[in-house]
Amino acid sequence: MKTTLTPAHLRRIKKVKGVVIRVEPYGRDVVIFTNMKTLVEDSAFVFGVDVLEPHSVDENTLGLAFVASVEEDATYCIGFNGDKYREETIWHEALHTTVDVLNYHGVQFTSDNHEPFAYTQGYLVSQIRNKVYGLPEFGYDD
Repeated sequence: MKTTLTPAHLRRIKKVKGVVIRVEPYGRDVVIFTNMKTLVEDSAFVFGVDVLEPHSVDENTLGLAFVASVEEDATYCIGFNGDKYREETIWHEALHTTVDVLNYHGVQFTSDNHEPFAYTQGYLVSQIRNKVYGLPEFGYDD
């Protein structure tokens, strides 16, 4: 099943300065929210429903991976402060999201099957670095 973000969702994501990253081959969109202070309100605005409880985020929360439902489908989301580059937070939340996306598609993490997780997490981090912070994507042609 593909993510079902509508044009209205995409406009609202842009309005709150969010970013959408498409994870292939799974066809999943991951919405990146870049303001932890307004994450609860921004996610409710984007999805039209209260996705997070107000107590889910406080001044000590560095990042959060969560799932929002859009028209009976799962949309994966990551929230963190885009004005501060904390690579460990990006990797941490990308791992949560990677596990959620791949588990949804029946990919289990085992000692014989961890490459899809490593590649997906690296891809998410590379895209976040590029789309949020303007840093180069990871390259493999060095």
